[in-house]
Amino acid sequence: MAWYCQKAIDTLIQARNPYGAWGFEFEPNGDANTFNTTLTVRALVTAKEMGFEISRENFDGAQNYLLSMTDKTTGRVGYSYGNDHDVRLVAKKKSHPI
Repeated sequence: MAWYCQKAIDTLIQARNPYGAWGFEFEPNGDANTFNTTLTVRALVTAKEMGFEISRENFDGAQNYLLSMTDKTTGRVGYSYGNDHDVRLVAKKKSHPI
């Protein structure tokens, strides 16, 4: 069982983009988003809690990416472009204000 877990961990780490974030592709292509980065970090934290060795650089890179996506004034986090683009559906903007 541990072998399968380690293989999954290795696959996640290999999919990390050079600057430390994850996107939708297993091959690092420079495309990343906060959703997949956060899910991957959660999986790696769980693996670390289970006793698997996870390099600190995986967490540092993800943290730097997530901080770069966060507006320091409002705390809003963008999906893939920081605070530059509003990702809410047009039909939901009135019922889901900022």
